[in-house]
Amino acid sequence: MLMKKREMAVELRVLRALQGRMVFSPRLERQLRNSESGQVGECSFDELGAWIDDCAVRLNDLVLVVGGKLCQIDALYICDGVVYLFEVKNWMGAFDLMDGDFVGLSACPLAQLKRSRMLLEELLRSMRVSVRVESRLVFVGTGVSLYGLRRDDPVLLPHQVQGYLNELRIRSGGFLQDSDVRLGQRLANHHVVNNPYQPLAKYCVEDVAGGVLCGECRVRMVEYSFLRLTCPRCNIFEHKRNSLERTILELDTLFPPEKQRVHQIYLWCDKIFSKRMIHDYLKQ
Repeated sequence: MLMKKREMAVELRVLRALQGRMVFSPRLERQLRNSESGQVGECSFDELGAWIDDCAVRLNDLVLVVGGKLCQIDALYICDGVVYLFEVKNWMGAFDLMDGDFVGLSACPLAQLKRSRMLLEELLRSMRVSVRVESRLVFVGTGVSLYGLRRDDPVLLPHQVQGYLNELRIRSGGFLQDSDVRLGQRLANHHVVNNPYQPLAKYCVEDVAGGVLCGECRVRMVEYSFLRLTCPRCNIFEHKRNSLERTILELDTLFPPEKQRVHQIYLWCDKIFSKRMIHDYLKQ
């Protein structure tokens, strides 16, 4: 049972909306690549997890505050009275481990996993829930190699993920327990919607260009006909209503909506859309 679906991270929504509207520094380019890669990896794991929806409760992208400390969980499954915590990585390349620590990394993902597990166990105790918690660091990218990995390290490599999920199905007998559903609902109620520690890009209105940008290559689109716009680079066509909807979403992602919405959107879209069209869209 999918109890909490994964939403696109605010960080990634902001970076995508800024792309093509301001000059990205190398740091922002790297942040965008990492955020995109992370989203792809987590969604890939979600697709695998959907296979056990009939016998497990799944909560994705869970943010908890425990004792004043923030706990971000990529995926949490509840199956047969056991809570499974997953930290998902879509990494490429070779990495060395020594005594359970990643060498040369500023933040060790295994240490982060241990911290998340301890905070989750603390929350469960405060809820007077006695269940076992298992945690795994999951790698979904096939281009990753780990040297020095020990047998007892809580790590799943790409070729092990499907087998691990299959074990959960076998343990559960293929049935979903009501107690697992109730616990999932209680944990979902603790989710923090607005994450105050989300690493957002810094920008101001003077730095951000308006206009209707292509959703693929982020080049400014031009009017092709009364009903359609076109991208001069991709040569794709898009209905004006779809372009308007997408551009309004980007505006609202970057800046709080103003009271005079029609005029704000009219200027943001470089006056491509009439005020009547904008008004009609907002009215629906």
